[in-house]
Amino acid sequence: MQTVLDALDQQLGPRLGGGSVVLALSGGLDSVVLLRALAPWCQARDARLKAVHVHHGISANADSWAEHCQGLCAALGVPLAIEHLALNKGPRQSLEAIARDARYRVLADAMAPGDCLVTAHHLDDQAETFLLAARRGAGLDGLCAMPFARPFGPGTLIRPLLALSRKTLEAAAKGLAWVEDESNQDTAFDRNFLRQSLLPAAEVRLGGFSAGLARSAELLQQELPARDWLLTQELARRVGLDGSLDLGGAPVEAAALLLRAWAARVDEGVALGHKVVAEMLRQQHAADDATVRVGDFGRFKGRWFYLPPTLGADKAALLTAIAWQPGGGLLQKGHWRFDLPGATRFQPHDRDQGRTLKKLWQEWGVPPWLRRHWPLLVGEGGELLAVAGMAVAKGHFQPQGQFPAWDAPGAFQPFLRQPRPAPLA
Repeated sequence: MQTVLDALDQQLGPRLGGGSVVLALSGGLDSVVLLRALAPWCQARDARLKAVHVHHGISANADSWAEHCQGLCAALGVPLAIEHLALNKGPRQSLEAIARDARYRVLADAMAPGDCLVTAHHLDDQAETFLLAARRGAGLDGLCAMPFARPFGPGTLIRPLLALSRKTLEAAAKGLAWVEDESNQDTAFDRNFLRQSLLPAAEVRLGGFSAGLARSAELLQQELPARDWLLTQELARRVGLDGSLDLGGAPVEAAALLLRAWAARVDEGVALGHKVVAEMLRQQHAADDATVRVGDFGRFKGRWFYLPPTLGADKAALLTAIAWQPGGGLLQKGHWRFDLPGATRFQPHDRDQGRTLKKLWQEWGVPPWLRRHWPLLVGEGGELLAVAGMAVAKGHFQPQGQFPAWDAPGAFQPFLRQPRPAPLA
């Protein structure tokens, strides 16, 4: 048990704040050992300890597991909450994945700000996670497997036993009682196959196999912050005020990392798959004056832009964001359109000569995918009177008139000209 207590000192001690320690207690050997060590460890440090048992309702033995956890916690004076799940598995969904996600949601809900959620994942679990990630073809982020600690819910998730093997925990469990989940023997599950068949055979042939995999994951975890720091510095140089990315001169390998980091920055929900990244890198060789679209991304004048899927979808909302501001502009009004051809001629109020709308878009640096969503004011005779947030027709400009300022969505904002729109009330 001393090895477990030492692990708590090393991993949980430095991260212990003013919140409670919340133990995810399944009733299995690993979490029972952790409970037995945490009770005196927390008491000695005047730290509040509580346990949460998630009742999945999958096994016929689930009720008895919950009762067993109640008995363990009662004997140690540890408060226990039993949370029941109602799992609904849809077609082509993994019950294991659904149960895991639901379990973590319940555990997050059981935490208060500043709490530490502690789980009993150990070295063998880490080796399994590493192999499963490798099987999926994961990169650095996936091969890092499980970190000792990470932000979670309103607090921190800590896995203090990751450096300890299952055999070490079995030795620490002498004299303790735990339950066995019969599903752990079902090798139809990939993780159970690794646990029951592949890893034991690898340990016999290649001693320290699991420990080596866990060590690799730990080393990669140490490299991850350095990679992210370097990416942040490089993105600061390459991302413009309009949010676009310039990959010019970047090696292919670095360009792929930059694309993924940039995409995650412009929208947290965006994750670039291998095929999308490969196509974007291929299109990187297109001429700088070529217009390129790859999924939700576009390349214009040598730079990559993110195009939200909902870009320009709500035309009414785009129009309600237009506010007429005094200080020079139009006296007459017209009707708004979005579909004028590029050959339409227009002379902005600040130019001596007119040009086609296509040439003006190019001069203003507006990407093609935005042009068809840009509000255009047309008069009764069909003439173009104004381009929202950009210019009004010189022939209709009056000092006492009003300018159609546009509080446009973020994707449009970098391309608006003066006078810029004031925020709408």
